[in-house]
Amino acid sequence: MFRRHPILTFLGLLVAAGLLSLTFFLLTFDLNRYRDELQQQLSAALAQPVRIGTASLTLTPGPAFAFTDIRIGGDDNLLLQADGLALQARLWPLFFGRIRLDKVVLLQPLAHFTLADAAAPDARDLRPVELISRILTTVQVHSLRLRGGTLRLIDLRRQEQPLVLDLTHIELAIQDIYTPDKGHLKLQCQLADNPDARVLAEGRLRFPDDPA
Repeated sequence: MFRRHPILTFLGLLVAAGLLSLTFFLLTFDLNRYRDELQQQLSAALAQPVRIGTASLTLTPGPAFAFTDIRIGGDDNLLLQADGLALQARLWPLFFGRIRLDKVVLLQPLAHFTLADAAAPDARDLRPVELISRILTTVQVHSLRLRGGTLRLIDLRRQEQPLVLDLTHIELAIQDIYTPDKGHLKLQCQLADNPDARVLAEGRLRFPDDPA
């Protein structure tokens, strides 16, 4: 049979070798070391303390590195915290022992941002878009999803009448960020002080540099 179907034999051996390579990679991969490296990379990129909880590897619906209890910022200036973070990996590179991430998913994120007057000597103006851009550049993915998010934005640039905006039930999807003319953003959320008021936004989005 093997002599009659050499192509099928070759493909079978190739699949077997790939599965063995994938199994060896999964058995020897150090999740805690990967978590520590990711924590350090994010902290350096954001210029903020970053703390990541426990790490695990899931295979359904696709391979992903899952982390719990994400915190960005100091105790007195917490910018973002989330119940979970999932980094979805591409399957094919794993057969060769390489990690190529495809999407980042933040679960139940809670973010606080203050837009201070640029003239203020202690102004630390890390905007939401800048935070997202730095996270995506660090983990090198082209898609982002936020599920069940909450955002408080305080704008102090107009000192005579500061703006406070609270958004809840945020569902955000950003896809193909670095693909010309294909980057897509879809956002829906609610105003905290008026649950009947829904915010819907959809359009094109593209960050300037492709990290890949």
